[in-house]
Amino acid sequence: AAIADFWVSKAANGTGRDGVAHILHVIPPDEYATGDDSVYTNSVAKIALDFATRAAKVVGRAPTPAWANASSAIPVLFDARRQYHPEYRNYTFGQKIKQAARAQPPRAAALATPLRPCPPRTCPPHTHTAARAARRNQADVVLLSYPLMVPMSDAVRDNDLAAYEPATDSNGPAMTWGMHAIGHLESGNASKAAALFNRSFANVQQPFAVWTETPTGGTTNFLTGAGGFLQTVLFGYPGLRILENALRLRPKLIEGTTAMRVRGVQYRGNTFELWYDDTTLRLTLRAQQHAACVLCVVDEGVRKNRRCVRKAGDEAQSELGAGRVLSVSCE
Repeated sequence: AAIADFWVSKAANGTGRDGVAHILHVIPPDEYATGDDSVYTNSVAKIALDFATRAAKVVGRAPTPAWANASSAIPVLFDARRQYHPEYRNYTFGQKIKQAARAQPPRAAALATPLRPCPPRTCPPHTHTAARAARRNQADVVLLSYPLMVPMSDAVRDNDLAAYEPATDSNGPAMTWGMHAIGHLESGNASKAAALFNRSFANVQQPFAVWTETPTGGTTNFLTGAGGFLQTVLFGYPGLRILENALRLRPKLIEGTTAMRVRGVQYRGNTFELWYDDTTLRLTLRAQQHAACVLCVVDEGVRKNRRCVRKAGDEAQSELGAGRVLSVSCE
C-alpha cells in the first residue's frame, strides 16, 4: 500500500488539465538521461499500482480507488509511426538527428503521436540535447519486455532493440548486453542473442575472472553485471518466466552446447531441476515440502500434453521443437 501511495503522490504532482499523470524529472536506468515520462519508470509505476489493487482484493481489503485511477492516468509512451517506445518524452530518435525533439504533452487518447521538434534553446532544461540523446548508458527500454513483461508484439520488441543497441555506450555497464540478448531470444533471433551474450564476457577480467563494471575497468567485483549474465542463462535461454499461476518455459540452447541443466528451482513447495537438449525437456522432482502441490508439465501446443510428478525422484518429459512453449503448474 505504501508503494502504491507513493506513486499516487508522484502522479498527482504531474497531472495536468488533460488528466494525464506525468511523472517528471526522472533519471531512468539510462543514467545519461533526465526526462519526463520515462517509459520504464512509468511502466514500473503502473505495475506497482495494479499489483496493490489486486493484492488488496486477495487479502479481503478494499483497494484505494486512487491506485487504479493513477494507473489509468499514467502514460506509457509509444511512437505509432516508428512502432517503438521512446525512452522518455522528447527523446531524440536515432544517432543522426541533430536537433532535439519535443513532444506535446501526451493525452490519454493520443499517446502514439510522432515526436515534434522544438527550436534550439527552447526545450525545457531537463530535456536532452541531441548530442547526449545519441548515447545511452545502459539497457533501459528493452527492460519492458524482460523483466517487466509489458505486453508487446515481437515486431515492437525488435524495433526497440534495433533503436537502442547502436545508441548504447560501448563502454557501459556489464548487464546491458545480457538484457538485450534476452530480448532477442524472446523474439526467436538466436544469432543476435548469441553475439550479445558473448559480448558480456568482455567484462570478465583474468586471471581470476572478476567482473568489472565496464570492459575497461570501473567498479570491481561488479555483482550486478554478473547477475545480468546469470539472468541470460536462467531466464534467457531456458525462457523461464514467472506468471501468476504457472512457470512458462521456451527452452533454447546456448550456442555451442548440446544440453542445459537448471538445478534447484523452487516453486510452490517443490524443488526440481530441468534438463533439456534440442529435442526433449525433462523435469525431475528433487524435494517436496509438506502439502506441496502436484507439479505438471504442460505442452501449450495443440495437443496440450500434461505430465505430472508426485514424489521426489519422479520425472516428467516433454518433446521440444521450434517455438515450443511449455508451462509448469499445479494440478
